[in-house]
Amino acid sequence: MPNGLAKCPPCNLSKGNRMISVTLLPWQEDAVNQYAAAGFPPRFLLAAVPGGGKTKTAAAIAAKVGRFTVVLVPQADIVSDWRADLHARGICTADIRKGKEGRSLAIGSVCPACGRPATALVMTYAFSASNPEILCKVMRDRGPVLLVLDEIHHLRDGGATLAPIQAAWPFAGEGDRQVRVLALSGTPFRTDEEPVPFIHTPGPFKDERAMIPDDWVVDYSYGKAVADKPAAVTQVIFERFDGDVEWDESQDDGSRKEKSARWSGVHGKETARKVRRHGVNPNGDWLRKVLIAGDAKAEELRASGDPRPGALVICRSTNDAVGTADLLLAIQQRPVFVYTESYSTCNHRRSGGRINERTGERVGNQITVKLRDGTDGSVLDAFKESDAVWLVTVRKVSEGVSVPRLRVLVYAAIIRTWLFFMQVLGRVIRIDRTRSKGADQTAWVFIPDEEQMRQFAGTIEQQAAAALVQGALIDEEPEDDDQTITCFTGGGGTRGTGRDQFLRSDAEYAGATYAGKMHDADFMEIVRRTNRPEAEAIPVVRALAEQGLLNFGSDPEESSSASPVQPEDPHKQRNRAVKGLRDKTESWAGIRQKAGEFRTYQEAIRVCHAQVGGEFGTRADNPDITLEQAEKAKAWVAERMREAYEARWGRDALPF
Repeated sequence: MPNGLAKCPPCNLSKGNRMISVTLLPWQEDAVNQYAAAGFPPRFLLAAVPGGGKTKTAAAIAAKVGRFTVVLVPQADIVSDWRADLHARGICTADIRKGKEGRSLAIGSVCPACGRPATALVMTYAFSASNPEILCKVMRDRGPVLLVLDEIHHLRDGGATLAPIQAAWPFAGEGDRQVRVLALSGTPFRTDEEPVPFIHTPGPFKDERAMIPDDWVVDYSYGKAVADKPAAVTQVIFERFDGDVEWDESQDDGSRKEKSARWSGVHGKETARKVRRHGVNPNGDWLRKVLIAGDAKAEELRASGDPRPGALVICRSTNDAVGTADLLLAIQQRPVFVYTESYSTCNHRRSGGRINERTGERVGNQITVKLRDGTDGSVLDAFKESDAVWLVTVRKVSEGVSVPRLRVLVYAAIIRTWLFFMQVLGRVIRIDRTRSKGADQTAWVFIPDEEQMRQFAGTIEQQAAAALVQGALIDEEPEDDDQTITCFTGGGGTRGTGRDQFLRSDAEYAGATYAGKMHDADFMEIVRRTNRPEAEAIPVVRALAEQGLLNFGSDPEESSSASPVQPEDPHKQRNRAVKGLRDKTESWAGIRQKAGEFRTYQEAIRVCHAQVGGEFGTRADNPDITLEQAEKAKAWVAERMREAYEARWGRDALPF
């Protein structure tokens, strides 16, 4: 028996009708051994890809250290997961209750269910900040302590989450009694570039940056995790959707003017922000079509043998989450779960909740839910054990939350930071260990076809592709629109003073990113005609395409090495050339605007399109443009792009 440990009743209930395996993956065993080989250092960082299994590794380290363990976590939803993983290692957790006079909090000394001595305590950063005396009392009275800081990038100098640790540090002890800090994070950095305490500083509360020694760090990236045998996380296919977004905004003279932009265009920061905000509006066509595609994928997974595939939508606000849930009710027949800070339900009804007159947001929480074993749980707990497909949230299902059955993700948020992207991705790349060995658990992520998201997806896929080839050879982020959003799409400009209003958003399938490369819609159509899983078919189809054996204008069966490739459909050729001309023209405009020729990107777009029209007698968006005109214009614009870039940044900086 791999886990023949005495369990308290809550631990046995948490197992359900099966034993919880405490067998570690190879990388987890290596991490525990590295910690021991380093001599149980005062600080140690476990930097592993989100979803890779940091919690179980930390529980194994805690069991090996044998100290009283205090775990601080970013949100309450993962407290129960931590308790279960600690219990699986024979570590019972204490409860926190009112003191005898009801005016203070007391920490229990035994497990409240079985009476065994409690050797661990789990609480959130927020609870610890509100009750700093708890950490002081533990460090003073419970002997040597192992302090586990989950998602440690939440800590920063001067922040509320660090305050209780600073207050308790005088009781940290010296020598063998010194507190040992085990830091965990899938993204061990902050987007504000401040140093992370215990990791990027020589002492826990100093400003000087000095990374802790390499032998005190476990670095387990996505590439390593997906290439390991067995894999720690699953592979991902990113489905990209393009389209036009329209809105109108007020002018200085009080009038309103319609604006439009394309997801895949090169935009200044202000335009990019508006495209994101209006593009994911539930009243538009873009989100509806992406949700239809995501639901179809979930049904396909169910038909292919996954009994309970789950799908997650990350929205930008509670109102958007309610609107998204309304769309899902019209698309599919199963219950829709909504889980946000102000509105949560296991069975959403159209325009559910009530409107808060002060904020204008939907409110109405289903605080507790009866689970199958009769205990109380949250909406998230209910979703974990349900057969429903869709869970809609804003930011509550991100860091550390484990729902292994999630296979589909629709990214409808406006945040554009690597930290947030990776934490959200971690929700769908966890491997469900209860499924049969060899079962396909590929994750599907639906994203806008914009430059920033393409970069993120490409980085993930390049890591995976590089690791797989090598194996074969041997803080808080902003949420509302008035905050700064990290954006790599270039451009400049300042935030406008007038209010802009959503008009329309269209959706157009743009292709998929997988195995280190981006594939267009025509390529993916060939892949899907093979009737094979995409993860298997994409490398084969790509190899055939690179050999010139594929005809993207006909069925795959009609293309072979024995017969010549048929000419492509002229209409499709023209459409591709026109799209290429439009994209290059917009890129040319972006280069010129960044070089200072124009005040705004929209002005640059107008001038560039006009110059193309003057040179060739037609604009790129003219429906009567011919294939020959489009190809010639595209080559001409490419040369102008090169000249503009070289004139501003020099020949050595040319990216194309």
